[in-house]
Amino acid sequence: MIRSKGYILVVAVIVALAANLIVVNVALVGYAPLSPRNSFLVGLVLSFSVIGLFAWTMIHQAQQSARTAEELRRLVFRDRLTEVSTRDFFFDRVSRRPDVEGVVLMLDIDHFKKVNDTHGHLAGDEVIRTVASQLRIRCREEDIVCRFGGEEFLVFLAGADRVRGAGVADRLCDAVGKAPTIFDNRELRVTISVGATLKPSDMDFETAIRAADDALYMAKRRGRNRVVLAWEEQGAPLPHAPRPALNPRLMQSAGARAPRSV
Repeated sequence: MIRSKGYILVVAVIVALAANLIVVNVALVGYAPLSPRNSFLVGLVLSFSVIGLFAWTMIHQAQQSARTAEELRRLVFRDRLTEVSTRDFFFDRVSRRPDVEGVVLMLDIDHFKKVNDTHGHLAGDEVIRTVASQLRIRCREEDIVCRFGGEEFLVFLAGADRVRGAGVADRLCDAVGKAPTIFDNRELRVTISVGATLKPSDMDFETAIRAADDALYMAKRRGRNRVVLAWEEQGAPLPHAPRPALNPRLMQSAGARAPRSV
């Protein structure tokens, strides 16, 4: 449709230009009863018409190009299934401030293959949407929530310290476990495993993501439906202010196991 409109505008410009040339040439060679003054006025009017049509064509095409570019940008930076950001958006954003500090969370839906195998891929899509929604509404506007691939998500908590990072990770884990997905009149429930790591100013994001991913893998090995904090695994004590000591998802350092949930 856009291309068709572009062709119409180009044809209109060509027709106007041709009409201008015909009228002016006819007047100049004496085949029309136009005085030199009238011939000049006719040529001037038609010339401005051509210029106006050409300018309008260029403006219209520029506006269409801008809208197309914005739509392509939205498709690249916004995940179509979940409406959260894509990994392309994440890397584009952090590339502008590679020294920003915060906490990186890697999150993965537990036993997601079983959801697809049991209820079908459409049900799996709905589960992914539910999880993404829970992550999005519990993070700040300045945080980044992106679908990193498949059933895996990344959350970057800009400016967060260990206390806030641990608190948010635990709340996200808890919220997803309590949020049902309704599909085909059935209620589906899933849990997530979370790996968290600090991202100081002198660490690149690739290193931080690998550390968070390692912590996520440890959460999976320890039974899923839990949070593993990379800084606790490295022996760094969590500052005082804290979160509930008996929370089963955050007791991995002591070797406790939370109930396994599918």
